[in-house]
Amino acid sequence: MHLHKTSQSRLVAELTQEDLYGYKVSFEEMRMENEQTVQLLHDILLRAKAKLGWTLPAAKLLRVDVLPGAGGGCIVLFSAEAHEKRLRVKSENRTLLLKINKTDDFLDLLLFLKAGRFPPSSYTFLKDDMRFFGIFRFQSVLETRKASKTLSEFGTLCRATPEAVAYLREHLEPITLRQGF
Repeated sequence: MHLHKTSQSRLVAELTQEDLYGYKVSFEEMRMENEQTVQLLHDILLRAKAKLGWTLPAAKLLRVDVLPGAGGGCIVLFSAEAHEKRLRVKSENRTLLLKINKTDDFLDLLLFLKAGRFPPSSYTFLKDDMRFFGIFRFQSVLETRKASKTLSEFGTLCRATPEAVAYLREHLEPITLRQGF
C-alpha cells in the first residue's frame, strides 16, 4: 500500500492485488455494504493519519472514489468536500465495440456465436455500406477481458464509449438475425 496526500483535503492510496487479497476483497467487490471494504477504507485512513498526518478537515464530508489499478490492484481517492458522503467505484467498461471490414469475417463470427462458445449477455449488429459493427455487452469485467482477445480475431476493437455506441445506433442500419440464425 502506497499513500500520499496531494493536498490537505485529498489523499491517494495505491493498493496492489496482494493488499486487496489481505482484506479478502477485490476491486469488483468494493461496495460500502461490504464489511471488508469498510475495514480496508478505515485502515487506510488510520495509516494516513499515522504516517502522513492526514485527517479529514473539520466540517467536511468524505468522498471516496475507487479506480482500477495495474495488476488487479486499485487506486482509492479520498476527497474532503461539502458534498454527500459516498463511495463511487469506477469500473471498467463491460461493452466492446467491434469493427468488421469483411463479410466473410462477419459470417465467421456469426457461426462462432451460434456454436455457443462465447458468453456475451447481449449483442447487436449494425452495418453501413462498407462495414459491420458488433456491440457486445458482458456480465463482468473479467468476461469482457477474455472476450476481447477472441473478438479481435474477427475485426478491430474500438473504444466503446456510450457516445460512440449511441452514434452508431442512430446512424447505421441494424441487422436483424432470425431465431437460431
